[in-house]
Amino acid sequence: MFFKRIKTCILNGDGYIVCVISIFLIGCNSNEESSDSYVTPDLSLYEYKIPELTQDNWQTKSLTEVNIDQEIIENMMVWIEKGVYGPIDSIVIVKDGFLVHEGYFENNSRDKLNDLRSVSKSIISTLVGLAIDNGYIASVDEKVMPLFSEYDLSKNWHERKHDLSVRHLLTMSSGLDCNDTHLVSTGREAFMFESEDWLEFFLTLPSVRTAGSEFAYCAGSVVGLAGVIENTTQMKGIDFADEKLFQPLGITHYDWLKTNGDLLHPNGLFLRSRDMAKIGQVMLSGQWNGQYILSQDWIEEATSHQFYDADLDSFGYLWWRLSSQLPGIDNDLFYAHGKGGKSILVIPDLNTVIVITAQNYTRESLQINGQLVSDFIFPALK
Repeated sequence: MFFKRIKTCILNGDGYIVCVISIFLIGCNSNEESSDSYVTPDLSLYEYKIPELTQDNWQTKSLTEVNIDQEIIENMMVWIEKGVYGPIDSIVIVKDGFLVHEGYFENNSRDKLNDLRSVSKSIISTLVGLAIDNGYIASVDEKVMPLFSEYDLSKNWHERKHDLSVRHLLTMSSGLDCNDTHLVSTGREAFMFESEDWLEFFLTLPSVRTAGSEFAYCAGSVVGLAGVIENTTQMKGIDFADEKLFQPLGITHYDWLKTNGDLLHPNGLFLRSRDMAKIGQVMLSGQWNGQYILSQDWIEEATSHQFYDADLDSFGYLWWRLSSQLPGIDNDLFYAHGKGGKSILVIPDLNTVIVITAQNYTRESLQINGQLVSDFIFPALK
């Protein structure tokens, strides 16, 4: 079994084409690269071990203690080692709040910082939620342009820009001429990266439609959110992230690239795999080690169907939704995904978080990660 994607692909904010829509669980056939096409591997090549207790505060259990089929996960590890799924760096599984599996491949290790690329966008969304929870931003309906009085916004001004809100940035529906999938778009990220001030570049783009009327993948929207966080909290974005998210989660080893205006880069966060799983756990439960980090109201809103489009499955607040066509799942799951195969997948109905990191830059990384999940992890979850 594996995820099959229908409809079109889009060029994501990392500057490469990736399919993100209409993913279905279907049977494999002889033309598909899947473990179902191979004989059962020699499981003696891999020995499962309960994840080690470290100073990062993850509580651990064995796969069997949380009713996950250990043999299937061992099978997965062998096939990854064989290279069937390309250059996978790591896989981490959390079930019922416990770290139950972690595996690292090639020269990767628990301490490696993964280049998250567009997963960074989803985490910036979470920072916006924290800013709202802490009263810095009134709501997602707060208007954006009045927050940036330091800029001369008269260039390409249109009355429609009065209506641009935080919500529109979170759903990439700003109405500005910014579409990273269109080579001729004035605001595509390649042009933004060459500008003197990325935030000013985005804010002064022409308005081409009413805000909220149409989705368009746009890294500039996330630069706008990074600016909103700084102007409303009166803190550097990295300091806000550290105080409100990383420190409460015990995340001490990370890096985050900046824009040329010293804002959080929309593709620039580096985290360890275990720490990626902490983000997923917060997005699942709102808590870490019994401490409330993020409100359930925000989680439900951010991961709900905020924006539909003919070419999309569904989009929340920079978290993608996957329609549930999976056995034993009544509600949709949600995920963050970045170039090469960096994924945080959250399955609320199964109380499960899955982290995959990979270097599949020349292959369809989202499909490969989905195939790993549906070939092995879903069948292993009881």
